[in-house]
Amino acid sequence: MKKYLLLNLFFIPLLSISQEQWIRKNDFPNSERDDGVAFSIDQYGYFGTGLDAGFQFRDDFWEYNPLSDTWIQKADFGGTRRQYAVGFSVSGKGYIATGFDFTGNCMNDLWEYDAIHNHWNQKASMPTTGRMAASAFVIGSQAYICSGRTQAGIYLNDCWRYDPATDSWQQMNSIPAQGVCFAVSFSANGYGFVTTGRDSINHFNNQLWRFDSSTNNWSQMRSLPGAPRTYAAGFSSATNGFVFGGMDSSSIYLNDLWEYDLFTDNWKQQVSFPSFSRKGMSVFAFDNTAYLVTGIDSLNQRTKELWQYTSFQDKVDVSIYPNPSPGWIQVNGCEDGIITFYDIHGFTTGSGTILFNHERISLLNFKPGFYIYKVDVNGTVYIGKIIIQ
Repeated sequence: MKKYLLLNLFFIPLLSISQEQWIRKNDFPNSERDDGVAFSIDQYGYFGTGLDAGFQFRDDFWEYNPLSDTWIQKADFGGTRRQYAVGFSVSGKGYIATGFDFTGNCMNDLWEYDAIHNHWNQKASMPTTGRMAASAFVIGSQAYICSGRTQAGIYLNDCWRYDPATDSWQQMNSIPAQGVCFAVSFSANGYGFVTTGRDSINHFNNQLWRFDSSTNNWSQMRSLPGAPRTYAAGFSSATNGFVFGGMDSSSIYLNDLWEYDLFTDNWKQQVSFPSFSRKGMSVFAFDNTAYLVTGIDSLNQRTKELWQYTSFQDKVDVSIYPNPSPGWIQVNGCEDGIITFYDIHGFTTGSGTILFNHERISLLNFKPGFYIYKVDVNGTVYIGKIIIQ
């Protein structure tokens, strides 16, 4: 008699954490720059704004198609030309907020990008002072903007939640640490994270703070073991966070990459960037692939390069089929493993134990859709995606 493992979630094919790799892609087709804004919508990346090599503020905006490795220019950003803004995407729309514009002002405005109609709409501004060099992350269907520096040079540790459904802002608990600017952020498994940056006395930071939206509380986690830094880039996969590059307190540009494991609260250094060290990059990501674009390299030159970083590769050690699933799946190549499921926002949606090879798992109670799963077999982790029909 077959055993069935019944869970409250859905899936895709299994991937093993394998060798990481960097690949140079087609350059950004407009001017070299740093400190722009990037985000992803569906399977496309978007990038724009920043400061170019002629010290001109930019408002051009571009779409990147990773399948064809091509760029297409889109409608210019709807706000004033600027750098040091933040970008994020929620529920199929992209957003750019805050920043330092060409008139010398720190901004508190918010703009929404509709990729279907290629149009920008101004939304409710942050109900607080303007800022530059803030950080932003998304949990579920809401976005959070934290930290930054004001026009008056005040370094901030506050946190504000934006709800696109109501076009409204709410102040959350502040990060219980010194205010910083040029921090990086990422979100995974239903939490937001803020790390790095520098404070008002030019102290460079490597603390990591985790925000729990369900309790409105911050918790200090294990600090980044690499050099404290500023002007870095942060991104995430479904379950882990990454911090790349930046500049340390001795003004040395960095090319290291660190991966944060949410489940063990540990950091692991990954394959370093294979070109010149750099700061002020922008990043968009989807699935287990990130794209880092532009920045200033260690020769102090602005660049238009685009690099792809892939953290997982397909392997056949563990497999799941059929995929798409008609209501059940079978797990092969695994015994005594733990399987965990996540929705597209990174929230844990179910878990269970795989007792034997060829385990059949019923998904009849699962809603149709797309999920990420993680299988842990004696410390070896496999990550993949599944579609339930």
